[in-house]
Order: sequence, then C-alpha cells, then structure tokens
Amino acid sequence: MADGNNNNNNAQAQQPLPPLLQIQDIDDWLRFNGLRAADDVGPAECGSFLSDLNRSEAHAKHEAQDEYQQQVHADIFKEALKAEEQQQSMKRKLLEAWKGEILEIDVGATTKPFRVSLAALAQVCDTVFTMASSRRYMGNANNEESPVLLSLTDYSADSVKHFLDLAFDNLSMEQMQDQFVVDCCHIAHYLQCHKVLEATNEVLLRHVDSDNCLSLCQMADSLGLTDLFEKSLFHMLKALDDLESQEAYGDFS
Repeated sequence: MADGNNNNNNAQAQQPLPPLLQIQDIDDWLRFNGLRAADDVGPAECGSFLSDLNRSEAHAKHEAQDEYQQQVHADIFKEALKAEEQQQSMKRKLLEAWKGEILEIDVGATTKPFRVSLAALAQVCDTVFTMASSRRYMGNANNEESPVLLSLTDYSADSVKHFLDLAFDNLSMEQMQDQFVVDCCHIAHYLQCHKVLEATNEVLLRHVDSDNCLSLCQMADSLGLTDLFEKSLFHMLKALDDLESQEAYGDFS
C-alpha cells in the first residue's frame, strides 16, 4: 500500500509544462504594437494596434504641430517683408530728397565730365544709391552741397554715354550697339544696374563662338555671370575636341 501511495503522489507532482511562447523580434513587435501613420493603416487593422483615443490624440498633435510650423513661417516671412518695406520706404524718401542734385561722372582728363540726375541714376544703380546715401560718413562738412563724383575713367566716353542712354531708357535694349556691349556689361556690373546687366548678358550669350569663348569665359568668371561662363566653357571644350580630331594635331602631340 505504501508503494502505491508513493506512485500516486509522484504522478500528481509532475504537472505538464506550459507551452513555450515565441519571442518576437523588434520588427514584429513594432508591426503589431507600434504606432503607424494613418495613411499606412487600413480600416480593418486600426483596432489591432491603435485605439480610437490614441488616433484622436495623434491627429490633434499633428494638427497642432502643423499649425505651429505655419505660424513660425508666417512670422519669419512677415518680419522679412516688413524689413523690405521699411528699406523701400527709406529709399523712396532719399530719392525724393536727392531730386535736383547732380552726379558728375569723370571719364578722363580729355573729356568733360557727364552731369546727370543723382536721383535718376541712384534709382536704377544700387552702387550709386549706396554711395550717395553714405556721404555723411565721408567727413566732408559740405558733402550735401557738393555734387557726388563718380569715376569711370577705365571706359571710353562713348561707352559711358551708351550705358547712360540704356539706363535712362533713352535707348531700348534692342538698340544696343555691338561695340559697346562688353563695356556696358562691365559698367552695369560695377554700378549694379540690373536691367542693363541682364540685357548685355543676353546679347553675349547669343554671340558666344569658338573665337571669343576664351575671353568671354574669363570675363564671365570675373563678373559672376554663371550662364555665360557655362556656355563659353562648353565652346572652349568643344573647340579642343575639334582640334584633337584633326590630323595635324598629331604632329604637335
């Protein structure tokens, strides 16, 4: 009887082991338990990993962040626009105050200086505007009564006159003469007259060829004219390729 009781006790003591549970890797866990974007979730899957409450909270948080971002952008652009408007207002006041003042342009000892309206040229040339608005820092007590002086002695008088005619719309850009295009481009870059600079750049772009590509490439590089630099450089490389393809090139290589 004792042996029978011991066997029964051993059978009762041996309980079956619980089933082994498979350990999920991080990708599986995130797939079934993590939060996903609403666009990636089908209607049937929503309840399996994201409750309606969590979805509402996530949506509200997204809207709040989007609204905050839009507000920040609006504030930034508003400040930039306000600063630009203040700058333009100051420029208009200065141009109005300069009406009647004369700008003298020195083109060399052999030619009489050109006398033009300071306000008119400052309106189309940023460099002239900056120079005129900085006169009070030059240390001359009579600077407001003396004419503003500008030296363009590196260019011929005819080139300077042609530039002024273009800047003041006395000539249309279509009436620009070929012999003055390069000088007018340099003057426009120096004085930051954007309309003449863009017009001369367009003319030069149309006339790039194998004969002038080197000089135009150097000019475009010094003036920062990207389109002209790229086109003239392309013509230079093409000219080299054409030269290498000639039979005579082998005699010098």
